[in-house]
Amino acid sequence: MKPEQKILIAVDPEEIAELRSAIARLEQKIDGATVTPRDEWEPLPQHAIRIGVQPQTVRKWIREGRIDSRRNGGVTYVRSTPAG
Repeated sequence: MKPEQKILIAVDPEEIAELRSAIARLEQKIDGATVTPRDEWEPLPQHAIRIGVQPQTVRKWIREGRIDSRRNGGVTYVRSTPAG
């Protein structure tokens, strides 16, 4: 189809109304929203869940020196990495 060609598509007016309503709800949800950066350090279990591995895998990576970790009380924290 050439870029200058136009086509006409029949759409149920109720479907258009539902789409407009859904768009309005989304706009209300995002109005004034802010993005909060992830903390540099996160608890080991939370990190494992976020990246989709078992906690023992993260512990192995710590032992191998592949990721940074620190302990605070009884909690092991690992340096946060972008989700992959």
